[in-house]
Amino acid sequence: RFGVPLSQQLDTDNVDLMRNLAGNRYDFVDRNYNIVMQYRKQELLRIALPPTLHGEAAQTHPVTVSVLKAKYGLKSLRWSAPELLANGGEIRQTGLTTADITLPEYVFMDRNGGPQGYRVTAVGEDNEGNPSNTAEMWVNVIPSVETVTQLTVTPNQSLVANNRDQFTAVALLQNDKGEVLADKAVTFSVSGLKNPEGVTIYDADG
Repeated sequence: RFGVPLSQQLDTDNVDLMRNLAGNRYDFVDRNYNIVMQYRKQELLRIALPPTLHGEAAQTHPVTVSVLKAKYGLKSLRWSAPELLANGGEIRQTGLTTADITLPEYVFMDRNGGPQGYRVTAVGEDNEGNPSNTAEMWVNVIPSVETVTQLTVTPNQSLVANNRDQFTAVALLQNDKGEVLADKAVTFSVSGLKNPEGVTIYDADG
């Protein structure tokens, strides 16, 4: 160092002192860096979903997001469930932290009756534009206990294909308790026809 005699620079006490000063300087930089990183990692918004939702196919369930921490409030939520939506399910947001989830139809791939799972996530955003963590919920769908117990087709005879005569099909839908379920949507299909393009299916309202 300029202006300092070489003997003083080589003195062991001075050398130790300079090392301590240099070390303190680096410690100061490290502390400042850690403070900045801790501030950046500070959690400003945290939300949570119920861990699981269990229900029958086609049922609709209300779901509420819990806001565990919100330094700048909660501005919006973004829901995501691509597989559930692709299979006919639906998510309809009913409030800032609430939504109705309609479960998709049960897919009878191996007909074992086991639950079919779908991942549903939600990410929040606060009033300062900061994102939350990704809240996750697993939706388990089981087959509906609603069953068509009787199907009646009238008249019980052949009809001429004249674009005028028609068959009437009536389905009886019951739950696992034997109770008749009214005002439920039933999908009819016709197979095994030689000319299916010439068949039209109407509901009760025509």
